Amino acid sequence: MDFLQHLKADFGPAIVFFGSEDKWLKNGWAPAMEKMKTFGITSVELQIAKGQTHAFFNKQPWKDVTLIAADRFLNKLGYLEGEPTLSMPKTGAKLVGKP
Repeated sequence: MDFLQHLKADFGPAIVFFGSEDKWLKNGWAPAMEKMKTFGITSVELQIAKGQTHAFFNKQPWKDVTLIAADRFLNKLGYLEGEPTLSMPKTGAKLVGKP
């Protein structure tokens, strides 16, 4: 993965979205997590959409679900205030924190 070369101890907070069936989650994320651990990076939040493949967040209802999650993440960091203005889709689609 190209971004591994940019990982340093001062890597900022980030939120990462993967579908549970995304080949990058299975084949590429583990080396990134290992490198982050060696630097002591704990500021990366992993969110998984069960049953989804790569780029799931480009279509509804996942567009709204991931936007709300990003909104909450930025709120937690103090970059935004208040609750997200979007409502969660009535489909029941949701993200989980660990695979």
